[in-house]
Amino acid sequence: MIAIQNPTLDRNTKAYYVWVSEIMCQQTQVATVKHYFERWIEKWPSVVDLTETSLEEVNKIWSGLGYYSRAKNLYEAAKIRKATVDGNIQRVLSRMLCVGENPTSRIVKDHLWKIADNAICSDRPGDFNQALMEIGSLICTPKNPDCNNCPINIFCNAYKKVQDRNAPLTDIEDDPKCFLCLPHSSPWQNELGVQNYPGRKVRKPSKKENKTVIFMSRNVDNKFLCIKRLDSGLLSGLWEILVIDGVIVEKHLPESVEKKFKLKMIGTLNFCGTIFHKFSHIDCTYHISCCKVRQLRSKAADSESNCLVQWMDLGTFEKAGISTAMKKMLHRVPAGRRPFKNPLFRATMYVLFGIGGGLYIVWPYVRRRNEKFQIDQ
Repeated sequence: MIAIQNPTLDRNTKAYYVWVSEIMCQQTQVATVKHYFERWIEKWPSVVDLTETSLEEVNKIWSGLGYYSRAKNLYEAAKIRKATVDGNIQRVLSRMLCVGENPTSRIVKDHLWKIADNAICSDRPGDFNQALMEIGSLICTPKNPDCNNCPINIFCNAYKKVQDRNAPLTDIEDDPKCFLCLPHSSPWQNELGVQNYPGRKVRKPSKKENKTVIFMSRNVDNKFLCIKRLDSGLLSGLWEILVIDGVIVEKHLPESVEKKFKLKMIGTLNFCGTIFHKFSHIDCTYHISCCKVRQLRSKAADSESNCLVQWMDLGTFEKAGISTAMKKMLHRVPAGRRPFKNPLFRATMYVLFGIGGGLYIVWPYVRRRNEKFQIDQ
């Protein structure tokens, strides 16, 4: 579809081209579609042109492509004149009508959609929608709107209210039972002017959660049990250390954890500290502990586990896809759990084993750098 790739196309025309090509390509090969697409665009280069033809003419151009319901649906969809209400239009209409209720509520959304549908220009619906969006984007902005230069300020009740606060307004706020007015909890503020509208979104209080994070290092190689989250929900697809809901006060691993991952704890569960992390709707406090474990089977998780499990050193884990909260937790892991990064450990090795101890420390880094150099070459 060479026409779609034309950089001189405006976005509305390009959207029309993409729409037509996508419908044509349903259950039909692109090589077959190309000729039909070019004929279609030559005859009807815009949605407006398509609306002015007949279904009979549409079927003539489509003839041979098959699945003729596609042509009929394209034609009928082009004739539908429908308003749109994005965030910008929502703000413009709310100020024009002095809608002060929460704009995210269903009753307000339904009301604004109904108003927009009734006001839509039957001859140029696309231009009407685009014009309202541009006014909301460039003039009727959330802060510091340019009301004096707004081309539709004569229709704006919020603007009238600011211009003459003493003049009676026949807007929806005159009704004491109005369900779209500014709520009593958020009365009109003179300093805000038209910015009193739309109403403030009601923010739900953040949910508070406590979770326990357990850094379990394997006794044979000091690697940690790492789990990849499922591909849905919060932090989907990211790696993490074992996270359990609630706070564990005992000094041992929950039996369910040992059973699920086929592990046996060595020693006790050591508390490492807490961190706080705020998600968009959750305030979460993580209680961090660590322990040594012995693996009872070659696999970290049995067949009943619905997650991907790997043993990693902290360096590898840190470079994997992990959340900001997990990065915070890494600093809570005792230095002794990261021997090659522990200055005291390095100094002890030098004193006890001299050059040999130094090489023991340096060698993993030299090998890693050499491998990277070979890959780069």
